[in-house]
Amino acid sequence: MRIRPVIAAAAFFLCPSSILQAASPGHYLYLTANAENNVPRRAPAQEFDCFQRIYAVVELDGYPRGTHQLEVVWQDPYRRVRERTRYDFHIATARTRTWAWLELRAPRATVFARFFLRDSADGMQEFIGEWLLKLLVDGRQLESRRFSVSC
Repeated sequence: MRIRPVIAAAAFFLCPSSILQAASPGHYLYLTANAENNVPRRAPAQEFDCFQRIYAVVELDGYPRGTHQLEVVWQDPYRRVRERTRYDFHIATARTRTWAWLELRAPRATVFARFFLRDSADGMQEFIGEWLLKLLVDGRQLESRRFSVSC
């Protein structure tokens, strides 16, 4: 009787990680402003300039093949929802990477002040501070993440 637990434990440690991961889906979320040709690179960050494009990247592992829905909710420092990105994506392999992005823009009236009065933060003050991002897949919240924006 004592042999069975030892064999089960040994089998657990000898299994490739891809087999173990397939049993329960996982994810890795990060934010970045580092991109090449509008494709984000894996360079996680938590602080951003108000003129950067901010990417929320999620790497999904072990999710069932088929069509799923990604939803990213971007809340400003006052906890108002500034943007809600929602779209369908298709999983065809064991690992999938997808993303959404946020670009902050000042009202047109402040463009004059930014260029001629040299006030780069003019019109952007309401974006400065700690933001909250919520990540949902298929309507289920996977994670929330805080990040900072400054000018």
